[in-house]
Amino acid sequence: MSERLTIEKNEEGVYLSVEEGVSLADVLNFLTREKISNFEAEAVEKALETPGNKTRIAQGEARKDAKVKVEISRDSMVARIAVEPPEGDAPWPSVSDLKKALETKNVIYGIDEPALHTIIDGHLSDQWVDVARGDPAIDGRNAEVEYVVEFGSSRPLGTNEGGKVDLKELSSVTIVHKDQVLATRIPQTDGQNGINVLGKTVKAKNGKDRKLPAGQGTRSSEDGTTLYADQDGHLVFRGSVLDVLPVYVVPGDVDYSVGNVHFIGSVDVKGAVRDGFEIKTSGNVSIGGVVEGAVIENDGDLEIKIGVSGGNKGHIRSGGSLSAGYIDKATIHVDENLQVKDAIMHSDVSAGKSVIAGNRGGKGQIVGGKVQAGIAVSCVNLGSQMGTKTEVHVGVPPELANRKSELISLIEENRDKLNQIDTNIAFLKKIEKAGKLDTEKRTIMLKLTKGSFQLRSLIDGWTKEQEEVELKIERSRSDPKVNVKETCYPGVSVTMRGITYLVREEMRFITFRYDDGELKPLPYDP
Repeated sequence: MSERLTIEKNEEGVYLSVEEGVSLADVLNFLTREKISNFEAEAVEKALETPGNKTRIAQGEARKDAKVKVEISRDSMVARIAVEPPEGDAPWPSVSDLKKALETKNVIYGIDEPALHTIIDGHLSDQWVDVARGDPAIDGRNAEVEYVVEFGSSRPLGTNEGGKVDLKELSSVTIVHKDQVLATRIPQTDGQNGINVLGKTVKAKNGKDRKLPAGQGTRSSEDGTTLYADQDGHLVFRGSVLDVLPVYVVPGDVDYSVGNVHFIGSVDVKGAVRDGFEIKTSGNVSIGGVVEGAVIENDGDLEIKIGVSGGNKGHIRSGGSLSAGYIDKATIHVDENLQVKDAIMHSDVSAGKSVIAGNRGGKGQIVGGKVQAGIAVSCVNLGSQMGTKTEVHVGVPPELANRKSELISLIEENRDKLNQIDTNIAFLKKIEKAGKLDTEKRTIMLKLTKGSFQLRSLIDGWTKEQEEVELKIERSRSDPKVNVKETCYPGVSVTMRGITYLVREEMRFITFRYDDGELKPLPYDP
C-alpha cells in the first residue's frame, strides 16, 4: 500500500500523493504510521479526488524535535526517562542529550549507562525506562536474645511401664545447674547510610540494643553476650527477666495439676502431697498440708506441718531431720533426728540419731509399728492400754544395721557361688591333666577362672566393708536410752545391743538403759 501513497516534506509543508483506488482509511492509517497528525482534512479529501497530483495537506513546520521527559520517584531513589519521538527529519536524541535532561532535574547519582544506550539504540519511545537508581539505606539489626534452655510445660514427659501416658510426670519445672548457659545475646549493628539519585544522603537507623534478661540468681559474662545460672535452682520468668530460684514453690497441692516434683534445691509445698505422687530433691522440703501415700526423698531437712497419713503406701527418706505433726501408717527414715508433735502410730520409722515424740507440747505418743534410733527415743506415752505391739530399737543407727544385714547376705550368697565355680574348675583341671580337655571345655575353664577372680574380689570388698560397718556400730554404742515421760504400756518391746526387754505391766516415768550387760527400766532421766 505504501507504494500507492507518497509523502514529501519540505520547509513549506507536507505533500501527499495518492494513486487511483486508495481509500480514505488507507490514507489515515498511512499518516498515523508516519506520525503526521497536523494535516488538514479538506486537503486530504482533495488529494483523494485528484489522484497522481501532489497536494499540500499540512502547513507550517515540517519537522518536530524529540522531547525527553524525566520523572523522579517520590522518595528520590529512582529516575525514569520517556522519549517523545521526533517527527519529520528531526534526529533522535543522543545519550548525551539524555544525560543533560537528567542533569537539568539534578539527577547525578546511580545513572545506568546501559539503560540510556538501550533507549537510544532501540528508539524506545513513549515508554518509561528506569535510568538511575540510588543506594537505599540499610538499617541496623536490633540486638537479639536467644534462650538456650527448654522451658517446662504442662505436658506429660513419658509413659509408664504399661505404655500409657503417665499424667503424674509433667515437665512444668525447668531445672538448671550453676554455670549453665541460659541465654545468649547477639549485639545490635549500626545502620549503613544510603544515597538517592539527587546525590543526597539517606539516613539509616542504628539497631536498638537489648540487654540480657539477667535476674536473681544469674550472672552475665564480661562482654554482656552470655547469661549464666549463678546457682542451682529452677528457671522462671519475672516480667522481662530470668530468675534462678533455689526454692521451688508449689502454691497448692502436689497432684495432677502439678505432677511429680523432681528438683535440685529446696521445695516449698503450700498444700498437701496427694496419694501416689512424689517429691525428690537435693534440698530442704517444707509441706504445709498432709502427706498421703506419697514418696518423698530429699537430702536436706523435711518439715511436714500437719502430718503424714501414709495408708501403708509410699515412703519418706530424708538426709537431714524431719519434723511433723503426726505420723500414721508410714515408712520413714531420716539420717538425723525425727521430731513429732502428737503421735507416731503403726509406722516403721528410723532415725540416725533420735526420735522424739511430744515436742512443742503435743501428746507425744508412740503406738504400734517399729521405731529405730541410733542414740535415743523420747516420748510421753509408749504403747497403748490395748497392749498394741510396739517395737523400739535403740543404739545402732538403722542404716548401719541394715547395711550389715545386706553385706552378710551378699557374702554368704556369693561364697556359695564361688565354691561351685571352684569345684567345676577343679574338675576341668583333672580332665586337662589327663589330656582330654577339648577347645570348648578349655574356653569354659577360662571363663570360670575369670569369674572366680571377680567373685573373690567382690567378696573381699564386702568383707572389708562389713568390718568397717561393725566398727561404726561398736562406736555408736555409747549410751543409748529410751525415755518415757509418763506411761509405758504392756506390749512394748525395747531392744539395745541385742538384748530385748518385754514390758509386761504398765510402768510410769522411766528410762530404759543398757547397764552392766542388762537392759533395765530405771527412773526417768531425760
